[in-house]
Amino acid sequence: MTLAGVDRDVLGVDPSATMLDAARRRPGGGSVSWILGDSRDVPAEPRDLALMTGNVAQHIGDAAWQRTLRDLRSVLVPGGTVAFESRNPAARAWEAWTSDGRSTRVTAAGPLEEWSEATEIAPGVVRLVASNRFVDTDETLAYSEDLRFRGHDELVCDVGAAGFEAVEVFGDWQRGPLREDSPVMVVVASAVGD
Repeated sequence: MTLAGVDRDVLGVDPSATMLDAARRRPGGGSVSWILGDSRDVPAEPRDLALMTGNVAQHIGDAAWQRTLRDLRSVLVPGGTVAFESRNPAARAWEAWTSDGRSTRVTAAGPLEEWSEATEIAPGVVRLVASNRFVDTDETLAYSEDLRFRGHDELVCDVGAAGFEAVEVFGDWQRGPLREDSPVMVVVASAVGD
């Protein structure tokens, strides 16, 4: 919503209706056009900037990742910018995601017990299983997702193959240097001219 302004046409895309509802309620959310979908649903209108946040790149599998980058390139004007973050695999953040114990918090539905487990199932792929138990009803829900931890060289190659140039990778959104222990890698690239 920070990008929304009087002279800006901002479009937000997410495959989750719940996330879109939450985004609409945020300050400035009413100034954004929201689309339920993914990169295939972005209207074919020229854009100056494509921004992916929330480590969304890790939630996109390899085949869809290549398509997503090509879709974004197709709507960007020559010289337009794509920018996104992805967790740095060298920092191995998932090792701290497995809960030693369970935590409980109060929700509108009563006390909720939470725990998670993360396991590297292949090089660059981490399976995260997040579990929630509603204490009052003893109902347990578990969500499992395989997250893709792409390294620096792989991200640079993928972005270049999709039609971007001047690819830079930083250790944060302030363009700080990428170090081995940087929690994220921020990729910024320009769309190749026609």
